Amino acid sequence: MGEFRIRAWGRSRQILLFGARHESRAVAVAVVLAASSLCGLARAQSPAADPATAADPARDADSNLGETQPISLRYKFVEQYSDVLDPTHPELLTQYQVGSREKVKMMRERPQGAPERVETSLHTIYTERVGKLSPKKTASEVVRRYDKSQFTTTLSNRQYQKPGLLEDLSILYRLAPGKPVRVFNLSEGRRFRQFEFDRITRNPFLPLLAMYLPMQPRRVGDIWDVPRAMTSLLISEPLIDDPDYKVEGELVEVRGAAPGATSMTAVVSLKGQVVATEGPIAFNARVHFLFSPVTPAPAPAATPETASSGTPARKPREGIVEARGYISEIRLTEVRSVSTGEGEGRLKQTTTRELVVARRVPAGDTGGLPLAVPDAPADEPAYTWVTYDDPEGAFHVAHPQELQVNQSYAGGGVDLLGSRPNGYDLVQLNLVPKTDDPAHDRLATDPMEQKKALMDQWKAQGQNVILGPSGWLKEPVWAQLNLKVYRIEAALKPEDADDPGGKAGRVYLDYYVVQFARNETLIVMATTTQDPHLQFRAQVETTIQKFLLGPSEGPAAVAAEPAAVPIPAGSQAPPR
Repeated sequence: MGEFRIRAWGRSRQILLFGARHESRAVAVAVVLAASSLCGLARAQSPAADPATAADPARDADSNLGETQPISLRYKFVEQYSDVLDPTHPELLTQYQVGSREKVKMMRERPQGAPERVETSLHTIYTERVGKLSPKKTASEVVRRYDKSQFTTTLSNRQYQKPGLLEDLSILYRLAPGKPVRVFNLSEGRRFRQFEFDRITRNPFLPLLAMYLPMQPRRVGDIWDVPRAMTSLLISEPLIDDPDYKVEGELVEVRGAAPGATSMTAVVSLKGQVVATEGPIAFNARVHFLFSPVTPAPAPAATPETASSGTPARKPREGIVEARGYISEIRLTEVRSVSTGEGEGRLKQTTTRELVVARRVPAGDTGGLPLAVPDAPADEPAYTWVTYDDPEGAFHVAHPQELQVNQSYAGGGVDLLGSRPNGYDLVQLNLVPKTDDPAHDRLATDPMEQKKALMDQWKAQGQNVILGPSGWLKEPVWAQLNLKVYRIEAALKPEDADDPGGKAGRVYLDYYVVQFARNETLIVMATTTQDPHLQFRAQVETTIQKFLLGPSEGPAAVAAEPAAVPIPAGSQAPPR
């Protein structure tokens, strides 16, 4: 048995836990997907050659716009939504269609030979309808139906066929202040895959991107600083607090209606360099904002009432154009380059992502909205959990969507990592490989040997570990699933862990030896800084119940799914 390390990050320190795992190598899969544009609005772009400077996306694509407008006018951009169709307010968005095309190219240098190259692309078209509004008339909940999807990749991994990627999928997309995006699967009997969830949350959510527009009226040529939180919405991933952060927005131009069209277009440029969790990113984007032709507000004339009262007239806001419309197109190129850790850090992995998103809004009264808004489903595993498929087809497992794939392993293993404001949750699942030595295989799957190996390593490391109860789980659900499960409970107690004024806290660990009827064994190690950790334990044990050998194919029978593991009475577990 080889030694492995579990990293549980806190705010101010890194804590190491040690256990036993079979030797494995990480599967280096830098896949990202892509998406397709509507009605020829999207056009492929060439990637940036220099990772330090992202290419200017689609500069030549602006040539089909109308005549430029006077540069002295200031524009205030307003994008608003409605959850009901209102023909008297056509500027309010209720339902629309979106096409996207995303292409990702990864080049990984090798110590010898030609670099490794991977390319993936995803074209999608989906219809989206507003379900709920925030107080500021932005969409806080939408229903989305995928109408078309086409995925290609140069990777040799198994491809989804029954159904295809994002095929026959309808979702409810929910935003709540201060909380992660929540995605509900509305397609009854269809699994919601990890890869699909990643693609949905990785691409910009159009109603949220209206916040990226300048808040104050701007003239053509005006430049402003873009806050880090706004850039995170465009890149669709959290950014590190980098003191050198610099992202600028610019109102590049405003064009009149093109021939045969009735709407004006403003073009906003956004570019800069940021640092995300996976490394630095240089990006360049262009955003098209479509709005109806308007006349600039004239200076208000003085009235007899204001003249006789002596009250000074309000300062005129002439030259301000209130542009009520919507973001119709986004063209984004981003380049990131990181060290692979090989060749003394000289070898690099460069990933170029090109994304084009185009939105089409029906003109006038369409006679109804074909996409219905159902009642929101319950926040439970049948609707919110996603299914991870092992690339080699060894297993598939459903898990909470807040646990993201951190790393996968050859031979059947995956690490699931969840981030919270005050800590991290980690679940490691690994099938025990078989060898030609029956005695070795018995020891590798024996719970007593696993417990002894853990204790020996903790003792050798000098770690302060508090052991909890150990034993076979007795709940009837395990027998119904033909599983035998042995659990070892422990807690790592760093210095000052029990000091009320200290920042360190206990790291709880649940270690499972899961024996299948077909002579397979799964080792699960779950660590968390949640205190108490019983809610997290219940999620982990429900995840074990949903671990199945072999690939996932065809629809999932929701009614046949096992019930979630209940939290013990009186546990004072935090609310979900």
